[in-house]
Amino acid sequence: MGQYRMERLNAQLREEISKIILHGDVKDPRVSTFLSINRVEVTSDLGYAKVFVSSFLSDSQLEKGVDGLNSAAGFIQSSIAKKMRLRQFPKFTFVVDSGMKSGFHIHYSKASIDDPYVCGGVPDSRLNTVLDLILTEEIGPDQVDIPVAGQTHRLVQEAGRRIVRIDDELVEYAYVEDNVLKGCRRGLHSSKAVSHSRNALVRLMDV
Repeated sequence: MGQYRMERLNAQLREEISKIILHGDVKDPRVSTFLSINRVEVTSDLGYAKVFVSSFLSDSQLEKGVDGLNSAAGFIQSSIAKKMRLRQFPKFTFVVDSGMKSGFHIHYSKASIDDPYVCGGVPDSRLNTVLDLILTEEIGPDQVDIPVAGQTHRLVQEAGRRIVRIDDELVEYAYVEDNVLKGCRRGLHSSKAVSHSRNALVRLMDV
């Protein structure tokens, strides 16, 4: 598998695993919806995938969460395998992401069309996120009020940090009201404003 396809596979697996956690599909009490999947690294033979997990929870809670995910790895693999066509589906191993965060290099006051982390208007899949929400309805490219579900009380209100990623689009919201991102500026930092389907992930960037 070529490098581009492998990167897309890593990103797709990251998104699918995040959805399973966010929806509460893993019934193990150790697996909190506060767990975040930072990145996935699949081996070239598609035999294995290392899944890096982080959280603002305590180290002990994070470690217990990772243990719970490893216990549920078979369930998670089979759930995702039903949606994807691969000649071989990788075996997941969940690990604590103890390395330095990639950080959000598309800072509001510094980003430009030449930023390597934007690269043609597509944000790098390795950029760190701190919160996952989901769309509660399909939205069009011109929609400025975006309904979401999840822990919206954790969304930041500080100017310059109100940036979320939906698929390959960056969106800046003005404020949050009744689980709706209001007054959104679409297609931020040269990304493309497009339609997004219901249940798409909405990821708060680590600005």
